[in-house]
Amino acid sequence: MEYIVLYVIKYQKWDFYDKGTLENITFEDLDKLSDNELEDLGLYTGEGSEEFNEEILNDDFDFEAAVDELDISKMDANEKDKFLVLAKETAAISGTEEVDLLEEALIGLFDGNSETFNDLEATQIQLEENYAEVLEGEEIAFVSTVKNVLFGADTVYAAKKKKGKVAVGIYVAGAAFNLAIAGVVGGGISALKNYIKKKGMKKAKEGLSRVAIAQAKKLKIKSIRGVAIATVIGSAIGFA
Repeated sequence: MEYIVLYVIKYQKWDFYDKGTLENITFEDLDKLSDNELEDLGLYTGEGSEEFNEEILNDDFDFEAAVDELDISKMDANEKDKFLVLAKETAAISGTEEVDLLEEALIGLFDGNSETFNDLEATQIQLEENYAEVLEGEEIAFVSTVKNVLFGADTVYAAKKKKGKVAVGIYVAGAAFNLAIAGVVGGGISALKNYIKKKGMKKAKEGLSRVAIAQAKKLKIKSIRGVAIATVIGSAIGFA
């Protein structure tokens, strides 16, 4: 069973890269991989990678409150370090080639000291602006190397420009949901796997659905590209 798609990755359609690194990989598949192979997929395999916050096993655990508390600026040093690892893993498994840019954007989205805190639109804009700067730097270097006089400036620019590398909407929102789930569970994919095994699929699905819905409310998301947020979350969580 594709438990892995409890993360929103399965529902997303990247404009520039149409598969996350975990596409069609089940937890059983992951159990067969070595640490090096897991790391190649972008998963964290360091100390405590399979541990999760066992308080979420309690029937009265408040998932909504846990989502509200996901603020890097209010975390102690240990909590912050762990959350930054989760942000790195979320970006690494997203399927984007611009992992560092996405990681930076996600950190800002969850940092109360950031101008983009809890502001998905501002996060998208910042991500696109940062990517534009990367493109500009690449284009300048490329032009200086091949000498634009050989082809003409317009031709060189058109050949180098990458359209749609950073998509908006589902792309950023999906990554935000993924990180919120990781933050509440208290670990990445390996921790999520153990949580599901201990809690059971049905109960785990209910809890993670509450996380995704709470995160959507926190970010004030009602729809993504014309699709109701409930439909997006239901498709992502229910696919398993």
